[in-house]
Amino acid sequence: MSKPLVLATFLLDGNEVYEKRIRADTMEEFQMTVKDACPDVATAQLKPLLVFDEGFDDYTDVEEDRTPTDHDKFLLHYFSTCSSSLATEKDKPEGTLH
Repeated sequence: MSKPLVLATFLLDGNEVYEKRIRADTMEEFQMTVKDACPDVATAQLKPLLVFDEGFDDYTDVEEDRTPTDHDKFLLHYFSTCSSSLATEKDKPEGTLH
């Protein structure tokens, strides 16, 4: 039996950067495959991971014990780890080391 085919949409700092169909049996396998599929997010922090819920007609949080099923739609919000530190550096007065 083949692995479920799901759609992953990647957002990096609020902008859609990639959309990819992925096959995965578990959420762990899904998250590992995601990192390989979109190198732009390899060093970014994932917050949050959402799945489309047809009952609510909206994206909802993914439960830890969820198993991917065919045609699931996932929305992955990534935030650059360097962008927040750059903003912090920019806001510091000149001559400040810390």
